Amino acid sequence: MKFLRKVAVMALVALCSGTTVSCISGEDIKTNEYEDSIVENRAQKDYLVKIFIEYPENGPKQQVQAIRKWIGSMLDVRQDSALIDGESFVKQFIKNNKFADNVAAVYPLGYTYTVDCRKTSETDRYVTYVIETTQFKSGVRKTIQIDGKTFLKPEGKQLNSAEIFNSQYERQLANVICKGLIEDCQVPDFEGLMQKLGSSCLEPSTQTVLNLPKADPWIEDDVIVFQYQEGEIGPFTAGTPKARIDMDDVEEYFSPSFKKAWKTAARD
Repeated sequence: MKFLRKVAVMALVALCSGTTVSCISGEDIKTNEYEDSIVENRAQKDYLVKIFIEYPENGPKQQVQAIRKWIGSMLDVRQDSALIDGESFVKQFIKNNKFADNVAAVYPLGYTYTVDCRKTSETDRYVTYVIETTQFKSGVRKTIQIDGKTFLKPEGKQLNSAEIFNSQYERQLANVICKGLIEDCQVPDFEGLMQKLGSSCLEPSTQTVLNLPKADPWIEDDVIVFQYQEGEIGPFTAGTPKARIDMDDVEEYFSPSFKKAWKTAARD
């Protein structure tokens, strides 16, 4: 069953990019891992930012450049021809955050921050990258932001919600996401979710999340991930809730092109 799901996802992405299922092909993105850190003491407060990155260095040119550009935009490192490898990228990240005037606004003093950028999933037709930033102080670790993006091969086009889902099913999709949030927030039911996120974010009469995530979802193997940022839904104390939904559970809300590709792949 999992194999069929993966084939179906590959077919969906292929159709979205304007190719046919029979033409699915692709080259894996070759990566290398890099890490570095900033250590300072400002006003007698420890200050530390660690970065771990799985940087794309080889593969289809358009694909690699698209991923690099997205990573750079997320981490405020402008992508240019000089940043041809992870070592150069990390050096620029360190330089930007060590000397920038607004660094304290980005990473407030007194905390330890970890920025982790990873390739989380890859098939012949797409690759997904996720960047997670965590904050640590007094023995407490907290995720403060998670960003993810799925890129189509080989052109590097970013997959978005409009290509996956039919907009007329937004309410139904929100209801499925709500069920995923219940699991992620580790609460027993909708009432528990209301207590954690606040009734202003939910509609009790239909047990539905009022707002879909602002960011596009991304694909990881046989699931699709809907990610909320801090304060986007519920109070900041709710953290960064997400819903990981089995692709089969949202198939009926796919756009016509995605639905066709999904069913074709499942029959094959």
